[in-house]
Amino acid sequence: MIHVCFGMYDKTGKYSKFVGMCMKSIFENTKSGVTVHILHDNTLTGENRKKFEILVAGENAKGGNFEVKFYNVETLMPDEINFWQGIMPERSQRIFSFGTLYRLLIPKIIPPEIEKIIYLDSDIFLTTDIAELWNVELGEKILAAVPVCIEDPEMPKTFYPVEENLVKSEDYFNAGMLSVNLKAFREFDDKMKEIGLHIAEKFPRPQFDQDILNCLFAADYLKLPVNFNRLVMYARGKENPYTDKKIYHDAGGTVSLDMRDIFSRYYMELFMRTPFFSVDFIGDIYNLVLNHDVALKRNGLSLFNSLQDKTRIFFLNPQTFGFFNSVFQTNATDEYIDSSGQISFNLLLKSLKESGGKKIVFLLVPQQEYFRYRDLLSAEGYRENIDFVNVIDMFLSEETGVPLATKFYMRYV
Repeated sequence: MIHVCFGMYDKTGKYSKFVGMCMKSIFENTKSGVTVHILHDNTLTGENRKKFEILVAGENAKGGNFEVKFYNVETLMPDEINFWQGIMPERSQRIFSFGTLYRLLIPKIIPPEIEKIIYLDSDIFLTTDIAELWNVELGEKILAAVPVCIEDPEMPKTFYPVEENLVKSEDYFNAGMLSVNLKAFREFDDKMKEIGLHIAEKFPRPQFDQDILNCLFAADYLKLPVNFNRLVMYARGKENPYTDKKIYHDAGGTVSLDMRDIFSRYYMELFMRTPFFSVDFIGDIYNLVLNHDVALKRNGLSLFNSLQDKTRIFFLNPQTFGFFNSVFQTNATDEYIDSSGQISFNLLLKSLKESGGKKIVFLLVPQQEYFRYRDLLSAEGYRENIDFVNVIDMFLSEETGVPLATKFYMRYV
C-alpha cells in the first residue's frame, strides 16, 4: 500500500477542491493501492469531507483500491498546533496558510506502523504513476526531494538558509513534494522546534517550514530529478500534461481559468471529474468575472493616487526597453533596473528602502516571474498597486500575449 499525506487549512471552504484534484490525478494514474492521509483542522467542513469520501468510493467502484483517512490536528495535538501557529512569522501567514505547518506534524500523527510516506502540497497534480516515486529507495536517507536550482539556479539565493550559508545553494529543496522515511524522521521533532524558534526570531521569511526542513536535511537527502516536482511556470510552452508523465506543481497560482492554456485546460478537465465541481462553482466564476471590472478600476485609481510625487522604477529586461519606452513615455526622472538575477532584485529593494516611499516599481517581467517578485516584495511590506504594479497584467496583456484571464485563478473560486 502506498501512503500519501496532505496538510490542509480551508478557512473559505474553497481549498479542499485542490486536494481532491490531486487525489483524483493519483487515482487515475496508478494501479497500486493508495491510502490518503489528510491532516486538517476544524476548517474542514462536513460537506467537503463527504466529497473526499465520494471521490474514493467512486474510484473503488471502478476497481480501485483506495482509502482516505482524516486526522484533525486541532483535536489530536492542540498544544503542537498552538506552538507552531504561535511562532509562524506574520510574513509567512500573509502568503501561506497554517496548513503548510501540518507537514511538520506528520511524524507525530501518522501511525507508527507506517514507515514511509509521500507528502504533497495541494497545488500538485500527477500525470504519472505515483508508484514510480514510491519505489525510489531512500536507503539511509531521511527524505527525497527535488533541488530548487534545477528549475532556476538563482532562486535558492533568495531563501534564508542559503543567504546565511546554512545550506548550499545547490542543495536547497522544494518541500512541496517529499518522500519521507518516517521511522528516521520521527527522531527530529525537538530539533524542528529548536530551528523553528530560531528562524521565527532571527529570519522571519515566508518559506518558514520549508526553511526548517532544509536546515535539517539539505546536507544529506536523496536528490530526485525534476520530473518528480516540475513547476508549471517553467513547463508551460515546453511540455504537454496530456503526454508528459510527471508530477506537476502549480506553485504560485499559475493555473488559471484560461482554457487556451494547455495546463489550465488539463487542470479544469481533472477538476470536472471530481465531486467538487458543481453549479456553485459556475456561479463563483460568474461573480469573479463580474467583479473583475470593478477591481481594475479600483486598482487603476489606487495607482493614479500612488503616482503623485513618486519616481517610477522600471524593473525590466534591457532588451525590451524600446517597446515599453514607447508605451509609457519614460522621462529623465525614471529609474531603470535590469531584472535579471538576485543582485538586481537586491538593488531594487535598496532603491525602494532609501526612497522612503517616494518610488513605485513597474514590474515588466514575464508573468511566471511576477508571482515570485510579488511574494518577495509583499514579504518586505510593500503593497501591490501602491508600491509596485504588475504592468503586463494591468496594461499590456494583449500586446504581450498574456490573456486577460491571468487574474482568474482556480484558488479564487
